[in-house]
Amino acid sequence: MLTEAGTQIALSTYYAAKGRPPSARAVRDAGLTKDIRVVHKANLGVLRRPEGPRRPEA
Repeated sequence: MLTEAGTQIALSTYYAAKGRPPSARAVRDAGLTKDIRVVHKANLGVLRRPEGPRRPEA
């Protein structure tokens, strides 16, 4: 049996899960990840919102 963090998993269960095709959500998420990387690269790697004008200090 496989163990990780105290949980026992039968080998047959592991290989059954490993052999399944990816779910629709996993396929969709993979496509979105590619799109996000393209946009991120086009934006020069900036992840924050644009800064607005600064308020004058009192």
